[in-house]
Amino acid sequence: MTGDRTTARLRLVPAAVPDPAGRMLADLPPEWHGEVIGPGIEGWESMAGSGRDRALRLEGLPARLRLELAWMAHWQHRDGLKVSVDVCNQRASLLAWASEAGHMLPQSLAWADKQDLLRLHGTWFHARHGRLPAAAGGRRARLERLPGYPRLALAARLHDGTWWELDTWHPRCDPRIPLACASPAGRSGARPGKPGCHG
Repeated sequence: MTGDRTTARLRLVPAAVPDPAGRMLADLPPEWHGEVIGPGIEGWESMAGSGRDRALRLEGLPARLRLELAWMAHWQHRDGLKVSVDVCNQRASLLAWASEAGHMLPQSLAWADKQDLLRLHGTWFHARHGRLPAAAGGRRARLERLPGYPRLALAARLHDGTWWELDTWHPRCDPRIPLACASPAGRSGARPGKPGCHG
């Protein structure tokens, strides 16, 4: 392996292997496998959302979490959204710091507890700035808004069972769901046992 971090690649797993990580990896074009994603991807400037960061920087993350962040970013692009580069990089930076500092990391972002991530953010912020983060606003507010649709799509992609076993049903995020179970447009979903739709 060279010293150029942009050439680092995740271990390729054949798509035929019934492994959730293998399925995610098979979904990603090769140029989305690296630790730095963006440079060299045709049309990247139009894919990336506005912000100061121009590339996804996933260095220092365990391979599984790096793959999940890349997958969710790519899902945003496929869904017709701008890739939330700044938000993704904030999460990657937090998780890479936690990994290096020996803190407990979620096994998967699909089922990571929001409060655990917010506590981890507070610990990271205090270590960097010597104080706790403001209760609202700024980067913490971005972290509080866990990536709703990409996270639901990730949970659906990782789930080996049937679609109705999941807590939230959303055809936009899970193509296994028949549109008759939600709105005709497939843009809203439902949470079994809870009133109203989720979207």
